[in-house]
Amino acid sequence: MENNPDEMSERKYQDQISALRKRMRDIEEKKKDALSKIFEILSGCKYRYMNKCIIMFEKEMGEIVRCFDFCLMQKDYFVMQILNRAFIEALFRYLYINLSFLKTSDEKEARDFTEILGISETYTMLKKFKNVLKKIDQLKNDSDPYEIISEKKITKAEMQEVSNRYSFTNIILELNNYYTVYCPDDPNSQLIGYILKYSLQSSFMHGGPSAQLRHLFEKDNYSSIIDNYKFILNSMQLVHLYMYYCGKNIDRKVADEDIKIEIDIIE
Repeated sequence: MENNPDEMSERKYQDQISALRKRMRDIEEKKKDALSKIFEILSGCKYRYMNKCIIMFEKEMGEIVRCFDFCLMQKDYFVMQILNRAFIEALFRYLYINLSFLKTSDEKEARDFTEILGISETYTMLKKFKNVLKKIDQLKNDSDPYEIISEKKITKAEMQEVSNRYSFTNIILELNNYYTVYCPDDPNSQLIGYILKYSLQSSFMHGGPSAQLRHLFEKDNYSSIIDNYKFILNSMQLVHLYMYYCGKNIDRKVADEDIKIEIDIIE
């Protein structure tokens, strides 16, 4: 009796996923002690905004990886694209903050991100909500939403400036300037792959027709799903690599072998 080709394809897919998961567990085990030491350095350092940003981003992107891992069991191609897009956006902001710190040893970007950008996002959301209500004649209060957040002592100009600085376009430009100078040994220093993937996944985030078409033709493409998994696993390694750079920059006396993290590219 001949084997069903679909069953063979499914079996090969599951074998590859199991192998990748084991590979990633081995990589995580190797850097467990180094990460623990880096977290110790961060928690005891004077740079509280950097500490907050790194821990927040590491947790956020780690959660995305765990959700992605769950999607593998369902072979949910559509959701994987959305997760990938969210991961890249968080990754770029994370790299931008880290590289700025490596360049200046100043946590201004981390401070602006945690203190101003969140307020700016709230203000922008309220303005957009107000404009929608106005258009559908449901606006009961025509006051400026700024009055709600003005007690934070942050001006509109400050919010706009920080918002512009954290736009995806500006971050790409800044990363392009930083990368080759400050992290020459980073094997993922080519931004073009990230930018292309980010752009291609836009339709999935915004309910576009091209996403539906790609999903129709690629949802059963196991190779594409596995490639997306490798991409996000390698990118998570990049997150930890920059934690090492940051930890080394904060505590120059720490022995390099205690916190050294290297990327083991999954081909």
